Amino acid sequence: MFFGKEHSGNQMYGHYYVLRKYTNTKLPYRIPGRLQHGWNSDCGMSGDLSKHGEKEKAARYFVWNRHNLERSAEYGYRNVTAIGAPFLYLPAAIPSEANASTSKSLLLFPIPASEFENFVDPLETYKRYVQEIEELLSLFEPVTVCLYWLQYENKEIVQLFEDKGIPVVTLGHRDNNPYFLMNFQRLVEKYAYVSSNIFGTSAIYYSLYMRKKVFIYGSTNFAEEINHIRWETRKLTNHDEFSKLYPELLWENFDDKSHYWIGEKELGLEFKKTPSELREIFGWTPQNFVINFVKQRPYELKKSLYGLIVYIYTNFLPAKIKNMIKK
Repeated sequence: MFFGKEHSGNQMYGHYYVLRKYTNTKLPYRIPGRLQHGWNSDCGMSGDLSKHGEKEKAARYFVWNRHNLERSAEYGYRNVTAIGAPFLYLPAAIPSEANASTSKSLLLFPIPASEFENFVDPLETYKRYVQEIEELLSLFEPVTVCLYWLQYENKEIVQLFEDKGIPVVTLGHRDNNPYFLMNFQRLVEKYAYVSSNIFGTSAIYYSLYMRKKVFIYGSTNFAEEINHIRWETRKLTNHDEFSKLYPELLWENFDDKSHYWIGEKELGLEFKKTPSELREIFGWTPQNFVINFVKQRPYELKKSLYGLIVYIYTNFLPAKIKNMIKK
């Protein structure tokens, strides 16, 4: 289907919205495949890969970096393209030394839990984190913590930070939130330093790309902290592995510098496309539209036409005509 509702996974964090805006795409094209929805230490794909058959391995996927691309090929996926992280396509996401503040302001992104994988003991996890960051409170000012909406709605968790004089903010829901990444960018721009207690969060690599001074501080064991969904091919973020890969990011090593090259590598900057290149890859061109339009089977063609009609009705028809149609 060429037009119609976009895959829900592609709309996480506003990725679909960002890419459409970057390519100046007006028509409601769909992305012809699955986007990598967040930083991933393995192949960049979500779900239990052991259950994927030939159909899934032949489907189109768009991953972030070289490691994701190579690992997906090792797993047998034959139609994978690296395009870099959608964060790279934000208009203002241009790294500049001028953006790096000389203040001692610090923004914290502690380990999050999702709607599908919550903490074994949420309050205990954050109690320990608050105790661990005591030292930082005397070294940085102001200090703010950003929580995922799920933890932000837990008043007991929020109170743990507020009792220490640490303001708590959130970026809101990740699903169907077209402004998530832009909100992230505006928030992080206000701070000179960014920290998390895990390597496995996109926030770390986004902040590095923005030339922030990023460091990993605090202890956690993802496999023990989270009631994670277990499957054979899943690779969890390993603190020891990434401590060896990027020792520069550890608190004792970061040397008050921004190791921004790590962000560029993990976000796949080398694969960032121009607007025309991205339109060509996605087939968001008049020529590809005609070709796909002709190729579609009757049912798919009907759905595409319906999607286009709904889009035109919603975005372009005057209210007066809409009222006439309703009557």
